Amino acid sequence: MGSAVARDEVVPARSGVWGSIRRRCRRAALSERLTMILSFDDALDGPLEWRDEISGLAAEIERSDLLEIGTVEASGELRAVDGGFLLDGSLEYDQSLACARCLEPALERIVETFEVFLVRRAPRIGDGAQRGDGSDRNPDHEEYDDELELEADDLSVVAVQGDEVDTRDFVVEQVVLNLPTRALCRKDCAGLCPTCGADRNRVACGCEPAGDPRWGALAALRAPSEH
Repeated sequence: MGSAVARDEVVPARSGVWGSIRRRCRRAALSERLTMILSFDDALDGPLEWRDEISGLAAEIERSDLLEIGTVEASGELRAVDGGFLLDGSLEYDQSLACARCLEPALERIVETFEVFLVRRAPRIGDGAQRGDGSDRNPDHEEYDDELELEADDLSVVAVQGDEVDTRDFVVEQVVLNLPTRALCRKDCAGLCPTCGADRNRVACGCEPAGDPRWGALAALRAPSEH
């Protein structure tokens, strides 16, 4: 009986310990996942490192020839500089698009870096009235108004409303910018035969090259003079 009581007393204690460990692990995992959400105020105290892994981006991008985008592994740093903040990052992932000539997958490994200058947009008049005491207003925002006006035409400058920046937005933007206008499986791709549709990279279909119809009118004009 004594040993049974001892076990009964130990079980709740062990459950409490493991429950605490599980909660800490969940919080750590959540904190790790949220490293793409960065606070400007924290960056004023020192550079902030961030990292993220994004999957399934192909479904979010409207591009008919886009076949697949692999998991995007991204990391970088946000640091305070004169007049604002500098966000830099590096990306690494695979992408696949349909070849513009033969429609076969054109695979490419992307390794890219980017750098963006961020300024905090001052809150609009009335934003601080949400709590009725003006506590939502941050005086640090005000100093960037003139800077924002001066740099309005600079595409490297991004004005951010609020006290945080989501690095995911910039990662997705870079992925879209890295998509080629026309993808080719290889530079010398022979494409599809316009007559039978065969892939001329794989087979010689034997079809005669079709004449360019744009020259038909010129040929008709020249024909009488040849007689």
